[in-house]
Amino acid sequence: MDSDMPNNEAKYFLIGAMLIFLTLFGLLVSGFMTPLILGLLLAGIAFPMYNWLRNFLHNRKDSAALLTILLIVLTIIVPLIFLSMLFYQEAMHLVVTIQEQSPDNLLLFKPLQSLAKTLNIDPKILETQFVNTIKSAGLGTLSQLNNLLSNAFDIFLKFFVMLVAIFYLLRDGKGLGEILIKASPLKTEDEMHIYHAFKKTGRAIFYGNFISALTQGTLGGIGFWLFGLESPILWGTIMALLSLIPLFGPYLIFLPAAAYLILQGEFNLTIGFLLYNLLIVSTIDNVIKPELIGGKMNVHPFLILISILGGLKLLGFTGLIYGPLIIVIASTLIDIYYKNNGKSTEN
Repeated sequence: MDSDMPNNEAKYFLIGAMLIFLTLFGLLVSGFMTPLILGLLLAGIAFPMYNWLRNFLHNRKDSAALLTILLIVLTIIVPLIFLSMLFYQEAMHLVVTIQEQSPDNLLLFKPLQSLAKTLNIDPKILETQFVNTIKSAGLGTLSQLNNLLSNAFDIFLKFFVMLVAIFYLLRDGKGLGEILIKASPLKTEDEMHIYHAFKKTGRAIFYGNFISALTQGTLGGIGFWLFGLESPILWGTIMALLSLIPLFGPYLIFLPAAAYLILQGEFNLTIGFLLYNLLIVSTIDNVIKPELIGGKMNVHPFLILISILGGLKLLGFTGLIYGPLIIVIASTLIDIYYKNNGKSTEN
């Protein structure tokens, strides 16, 4: 008697076992999903440099991959670490200053006190609310910064995973891609459609958003310094982060700063500060993004905005990456479905 299982039973057994172990593998790597995705995006962006180095080094793949990683670290990672240190120092200084000074010594309190008298609000009530708000914000900021330092090992581990992912994706990316193509039931044309959509989105996220945000944050910080406002590195960094959110961006920082200047009675400085931010900081992304992206993602801007805001709410800062990726891949899959079923998503 043949002991082999019938073909269908073997097939279902293998599918079930495969799903179980793929699920277990997914649980194992779930904690490193963000560094793996970042590694994938950076590897795609750095691949032309790797390809050039590989040809220059006579097809020495390991050396070319290591040199590419070194260039990524020197041009991206090291400046970010240095900026983070400066941000931390300014944030700590601001928190300590707020905690130690009395309300009367804080520059913002006096204009608010004058405003309260104009509006017939008891200054004592304003003082109590102001002090409580400032202390809560200061303690919250200090707590977040301390949590960041206490998680230094976890950050280093994820950073290491990202670099290892970049190395193997650069060196063995072609082979890994062939494995995925074999495992996919889609047509090669459709697989390449998804690949190009992912690549284009990664390029848009990195070049179009992050470089644009870095430029806006730098110019915003320079504006704070030029017009005599405190903590330019701190507020410039926050402006850079907020610039990743479409429509709102640096407005959330420079408009309150302009209001502060008005409350201080600095009308000329306020006009100059607003003109600088409106004409330079807020418009620089309209120059950078078309130049660096070279084309727009084939998704409506409203859907991109919703995906970013939804990603931020659901996943925090990493939602800035996952949100656009999810909506673009979903849109691409819909396009493939309609194309294969004789329909079109175009009007």
